[in-house]
This record gives sequence, structure tokens and C-alpha cells, in this order.
Amino acid sequence: FAAMLGRLREANRELHRQQEAMARAEKLASVGRLASGVAHEINNPLAGMQTCVAALQEGGQDPATARQYLALVQQGLTRVQVIVRQLLDFARQRDLVVGVVDLGRMLEETIALARYQIERRRVNLALTLPERPAHLHGDGSQLQQVFLNLVLNALDAVPEGGNVGISARPDTEGIEVAVSDNGCGIPEGDLGRIFDPFFSTKGVGKGTGLGLSVSYGIVQAHGGRIAVESRVGVGSTFRV
Repeated sequence: FAAMLGRLREANRELHRQQEAMARAEKLASVGRLASGVAHEINNPLAGMQTCVAALQEGGQDPATARQYLALVQQGLTRVQVIVRQLLDFARQRDLVVGVVDLGRMLEETIALARYQIERRRVNLALTLPERPAHLHGDGSQLQQVFLNLVLNALDAVPEGGNVGISARPDTEGIEVAVSDNGCGIPEGDLGRIFDPFFSTKGVGKGTGLGLSVSYGIVQAHGGRIAVESRVGVGSTFRV
């Protein structure tokens, strides 16, 4: 019995290591999907700052105009700093850190990470938050990985100009967050497998097949549930 118990403990530790490796792989894949958007977001303020610096180098401005240019450069630097910090915070690998998470702020930062993809596809995204600030106990970085994955999946599913909705509301057992889209939907025969590792309804090279599996594990580790409702040609809704 003692030997069997030891083997079970070692198997559990190995399973935990594999789950962490899957989570890291999926997070790095998400960073790759966000890279072009981050580059675009950084290039915009950089172009504005270059214009201001070139004008200052030419000289001839009155003090008020020079101060205005410097203020614009400062705004651009702040914008770049915020973008880089958001990406680094998301990409950083760390142990589970449980604390109080401001759900509204976390969802807003998640949308900010995906802003380029949203604008490029001209998707209409609506965020609906409770009237009162909603807080929960959990690891903000891991939970953000869940919601970013759901948002990116929704963006992949909708056509150009499509609709994606994110809503949070108090529930009898805690807080429910729903991510919905009016995209292609998921075939009924695939609904039972979408949380399986490496299962994907996307084309080859368009995903790791780990996103929903990793999200499922993170939600379970937080004592929550994740479920999906979907109809082909109508859209999907994921509820956490």
C-alpha cells in the first residue's frame, strides 16, 4: 500500500509538471499571436515621437510650442511603457500567486492586449461589467490567460465586422464571465472534445490545440467551471 501510494504521488507530480508545461507552451503561442499587434501599437507612438523630436531639432519654436512637443513625446513614451508592461506581465512565468483580482480591470487589460486584432478585423466588441466593482480570489495572470484565449478564439471565429461580447455578472455561486460571438459555431459532434489537449477545429498551423485544455485546468484549479454553448452558423458562448 505504501509503495502504491508513493507511485500515485509521483504520478500526480508528473501530471502537474505536464500541465505547467502545456500552460507555458500555450502562453508563448498567445504571445506570438499578439506580437504583430504589439509591434503596431508601439510603432504608432514612436512615429509621433520621431516627428516631435525632428521638429525640436530644427529649432525655431517658441517655448510654449516646445513644451507641447515635449509633452507629446512623454505621452508616447508612457504609451509604449504601458504596452510593454502588459505584454511582459502576461508572458512572465511564475508560480501560482493567489490574491484579490479586480475582474473589471483584468478584462479591460485583456482587451487592450488584443486591441490590434480587434481593430484589424473591424470586430464590434462590447464589454459589460457589473455596476459595482467585482473582486475575486485567484491568480490574475492565469485568469487573464483564460480570458485572452477565449477572446482570441472568438476573434478567429467571427467574420470581418462580426460581434464579440464579454459580460460579467454576479452569480449565486460567485461571478460568471461569458464570452460570446456570432461566428461559425462549433459542430455538435465536437463539443464533447474541445477541452481535450491538442484537439482543435482550426486549420493546421492556426493554433496549438492547447488553449481550451489549459483554460479548463486553470478554471478548475480556481474552483470554478467552464462550459460552452454553440450552434453552427449562429455562434458560441463560453461561460466561466
